[in-house]
Amino acid sequence: MSSVLWTPAPAAFQFSNLARFATANGFSPHDYETMHRWSISDLGAFWRAVWDFAGVTGDPGTRSFLRDDQAPMTRSQFFPDASLNLAENLSRGDDDRVAVIEADESGHFRTVTLCELRGRVARIAHGLRAAGVARGDSVGGILPNRVEGLVALLATLSVGAVWSSCSPDFGAAAIVDRLGQIGVKVLFAT
Repeated sequence: MSSVLWTPAPAAFQFSNLARFATANGFSPHDYETMHRWSISDLGAFWRAVWDFAGVTGDPGTRSFLRDDQAPMTRSQFFPDASLNLAENLSRGDDDRVAVIEADESGHFRTVTLCELRGRVARIAHGLRAAGVARGDSVGGILPNRVEGLVALLATLSVGAVWSSCSPDFGAAAIVDRLGQIGVKVLFAT
């Protein structure tokens, strides 16, 4: 191994996620090399432990790691049988936690709490369902990078639909080309 570039203060390390993960899996937080050997010798068990430790909501499936021994690590598949909802996992946490900090070009900041974000996402998801959007349908957006676009994205994912968006700056031809290919059922625009 190369030389260590940085080491956290002992008090900070004691409460780190790495130390908690090591302890949860039967390793000493101070014996990184043993845990590293486990992570590369039993890839399936390691990645399943990561899933469990992270508290991912969903079904991990029966396989946590797939790789042809001759293929590079970059061609590996993690949890190929998993089923989860990204919106559900991203919206976990305390209601009063700031979920989004938006800054516009004038320097104005807007914050949205997790409770506010969940409420907005639920309202839009309800509207999508009422419009007949279901799992596998496509929903599009012609939206700037603002909170409203994030809400539309998360609402779309929460109903199991596919999201595609483009900036209003794209121009009509590029927008029609992109969104026309996927046959959007609902289109959000500003």
